[in-house]
Amino acid sequence: MNGRIKMVIAGCVIAASSSVITSTVMSQPEAGDMEEMMKVWMELAQPGEVHKGLAQSVGHWKQSYTSWDFPGAEPVKSKGSSEMKMILGGRFLQEDVNATFNMMGQETPMQGRGIFGFDRMRNKHVFTWMDTFGTMMMHGEGDASDDGKVVTYMTEMPSPQGDMMDMKMVWRHVSDNKHVVEMHIDMDGEWFKNMEIVSTR
Repeated sequence: MNGRIKMVIAGCVIAASSSVITSTVMSQPEAGDMEEMMKVWMELAQPGEVHKGLAQSVGHWKQSYTSWDFPGAEPVKSKGSSEMKMILGGRFLQEDVNATFNMMGQETPMQGRGIFGFDRMRNKHVFTWMDTFGTMMMHGEGDASDDGKVVTYMTEMPSPQGDMMDMKMVWRHVSDNKHVVEMHIDMDGEWFKNMEIVSTR
């Protein structure tokens, strides 16, 4: 490689570097823009109207569960209870569940914890769930109906075969003292309702 070619390459490298540095500097927000961004961030960090709706579920609930192992199977009935409270300054609803499920003919205790919230940044309902029936955590997000009485969450759950199953959780506000949750699994493109939870207080 002769000296002229080296000089041309070096010049291109310097020019490209200069362009990147200039672009980075030019793209930095102004102080006024940063203040406005922080103002919006702090506003969206506060609980809103949807969070007030979540707070209406605070309290003790009795729960009845109906589950189906496969399409057409006989329903299996179980019972439990749920304690709900708002945490982190009214930003999230925490649910603690104690129940006993009929697992293959054997009564099996279960403890579970869910965290439900509303992400004002993305305008999405969100949740995380974990329980003593597994070592995984479920995460999902969804949207509410226009009247806010139905929230449909989408999530995934690992199967024993190692693949992921699409799941849909539909929460329905029946009254201030009753709500119903339906769990659906995608089976070959068809939604199969494998569980229904009725909560009353």
